[in-house]
Formats: sequence, C-alpha cells, structure tokens
Amino acid sequence: MINSLSEQLAFLCFSLFAGILTGVMYDIYKLISRGSTSKKIISYIADILFWSLEGIVIFIFLICTNHAFISAYVYFCICIGLIIYLKYLSKYFITVECAITRWVSKFIRVSLNIIIYPFKLIIYNVRLKK
Repeated sequence: MINSLSEQLAFLCFSLFAGILTGVMYDIYKLISRGSTSKKIISYIADILFWSLEGIVIFIFLICTNHAFISAYVYFCICIGLIIYLKYLSKYFITVECAITRWVSKFIRVSLNIIIYPFKLIIYNVRLKK
C-alpha cells in the first residue's frame, strides 16, 4: 500500500505521540506502584498487567489514528517518542503529577474533616453529658 507523503508524516507524528503516551502512562504507573510495598510475585504480575494494558492502548491508538498500519518505522518512532519523553519531559510531568496528587489528597483530607466535624462535636457533647 502506497501512502502519500502527508499520510506518512501523520503516521510519524502519531507514532511519536504514541511513544510519549507510553511514557506518560509509565510515569503514572511508577507513581502508583511506588507507594506499595508488595511481594516480588505481585510486582511481576502488576508489571505484566501494565504492559499488557499499555500494548492494548497503543494498538487502539494506532487503529484510531492510522488504521493500525504497522511497519518498522512506526515501532522506531514509538521508541523515539518514548526516549524523548523520558529524557526531556518526564521530570516536569512527575513534578506536576506529584503536585496534583498532594493537592487532591489535601482536598480530600480537608473535605472529610469538614464532613466528620459535626459528628465529632455531637459525640463529644454526648460524652460530656454522661
């Protein structure tokens, strides 16, 4: 199948973006798995599940963007996109990701304290009267 130059350029850009998407998902997985102290076998199973999910996501992405036209340069561009992400963008993404995680956890803690406070106050007053 012969593709025009503009189609090939689009395939190249989509493949680079697929590599960047792989890197983003890998950083999210690292952040999630960093907090868990699990056994080796669970870690292996989690890794296998992650990479299986990653393969499915990339395959669906390639189906939607270039009708799953797979060739050697598509794999090469995915690897180049992943390398670019890991080398230049990962540290910024992790910083933003950690800041968002801290903000969300603080928001949840404050919200729960606001919701629970009236109940604590009622329980405290009931104990005082006894």
